[in-house]
Amino acid sequence: MTKKFIYFLLIITFIISPFSALADGVVIRPLPEGDWTWVDQNSQQAFINYEQGIEKLIIAVDLEEEKSDIAWIIPVPSTPEKVGIDITSELPIFFGDEIISKAKIKFSENLTGSYYAGLFGQIWTFPLSIIFVSLSGAGGGISGEMASGDLVSVETHIEKAGMIAEVITAKNSQAIYNYFSQKGFNIKQEGISELNSYIEKDYSFVVSWIASGAVSEESRGQRGIFMSFPTSKIYYPLILTSAYEDLEVPITIRVLDHVKPEIFSEIKPYTEVSYFTERTKGHGGAREARCYSDMAQFKSLMEMYRLDHNRYPSSLQELENDKERGDEAKLLLGDIKNMCNSRPLYSSKIRDDYTMALEIYGKLLVINSSGFFDFSDIEKLASPELEKFYGGKKPWKKETEYTKITINAPAKLLKKDLWMERGRPLKISSALWAINNSLIVALFLYLLIVGIASFIAGGLAGLLCFRKFKKYALLGLSNILTLIGLVLISNYVRKKWGADIRHSRLSFPFSFSIIFVLLLSLPLIISMLWRGETELQWIAIKISVWAIISWPIFLLIEFLLNKIGLKNKAIRAILTIILFIIFWIAIGFFFFFFFLIL
Repeated sequence: MTKKFIYFLLIITFIISPFSALADGVVIRPLPEGDWTWVDQNSQQAFINYEQGIEKLIIAVDLEEEKSDIAWIIPVPSTPEKVGIDITSELPIFFGDEIISKAKIKFSENLTGSYYAGLFGQIWTFPLSIIFVSLSGAGGGISGEMASGDLVSVETHIEKAGMIAEVITAKNSQAIYNYFSQKGFNIKQEGISELNSYIEKDYSFVVSWIASGAVSEESRGQRGIFMSFPTSKIYYPLILTSAYEDLEVPITIRVLDHVKPEIFSEIKPYTEVSYFTERTKGHGGAREARCYSDMAQFKSLMEMYRLDHNRYPSSLQELENDKERGDEAKLLLGDIKNMCNSRPLYSSKIRDDYTMALEIYGKLLVINSSGFFDFSDIEKLASPELEKFYGGKKPWKKETEYTKITINAPAKLLKKDLWMERGRPLKISSALWAINNSLIVALFLYLLIVGIASFIAGGLAGLLCFRKFKKYALLGLSNILTLIGLVLISNYVRKKWGADIRHSRLSFPFSFSIIFVLLLSLPLIISMLWRGETELQWIAIKISVWAIISWPIFLLIEFLLNKIGLKNKAIRAILTIILFIIFWIAIGFFFFFFFLIL
């Protein structure tokens, strides 16, 4: 009973240890494809939070001098008295990992973990586990007034942050045309004909424009038009954008929670829906230091660009297209993206100022023309101004699931509005389940990989030792409980298969283990050759050579134990493992000092 208990503890220890080593947070791992928001000046961006039948929608606009004669019209599927509006000087910040990208990385980690668990489950391979693991490796007042004679009812009026917003209803599109004409906006009457379809369905309209004299060098920037309204389904207006005809206006909509948009056929080829989950926490180390260095180089590059052009570039694209600095910028920005595990976001509102920001291992790093480096804690990015939008969700803390919908269709195709409902496609649900149940996936992969390799290795070892395949292939499956499990079960069935065992000149467990390690190494070598990863090829090749060299070491240990006449199987197995580890440590020190001398 004592022997069996010791064997049981050894089996459990060696099954768990490889997985524990791979779970060490110090190991630098690739991060999934992430997302966070910084409003693009040339795109339409929106943020939606739908809670308890109330949709809270923020649409981002830029305060630019050349846009001061533009009005924004947003149809809302609700009566005006139920529509709330506000203007925010800050915009929501979302952080997340794209689910499919994260699931692929998790699967790769589980596959690698299962491979190493099988490899180090041979016990004699365990001393090198540490080496292999190390190689793996963002209020105005309310009044009710009538626009005289225009058949337009103004339900709510607000002025804030350099903008004016109102909630209105109208009897027809002509009334809205007159409404804007009275306010001094030069709007083509045929350009608002699309409003009739909304008016017929008793929609309200949120309209906003830049207040007179509000735009200055200091006041430019993004604003958010906030509105809340009751609706049975999540809604985003698209029809009015169709007035731009052939112009392609990129639209990005981020919705807190996972939703299934009803994408109509005309825009399906131009639409991409991505699902995000909580952001993976990364560990920087050498990568973080490299990231800081790259950002410092970017600061110097920007100053050289300003000397050349007497201004900062308006966008990263302009910087990359520069004849003198473009190639250097492309290389540097590529390295920033790789080393910082984040996409750099850039904004320049005036010629003498710019801001570049990126998320780096849980922090927000910002540089600008004054040379100020702001290493901010992302958890402090929640603006009190946006509390009514966020509700109980915390996307800036990277803890909230959300959906990102990107539409890059010609405007003339936007003939319907976009409706959404809560839920996610089966593919996303499956990927999310795999992410959240990583241990179950890892166990399944371990049983699959180690089971197949053990079955084949058992059969081949049976052919080598006893000229029999089938029953020894089945016996090989006991290697799922590590090599100790194989030895225990081999001893248990020895009484039934004793004739085979007695006539064997080679040790079945020993032969099995060598073949098993070689079988596990072979797919890895093929995979690395296919992907052209030279460094990992050498790791796999070294594993194979290591397994082959281990064969004579085992024979030597067996010879020594036979010489001293040791018969107790439990003690013999333990001594074999200890002596093997000592041999490999001695060989390791030999090569270390050999290369040190060279």
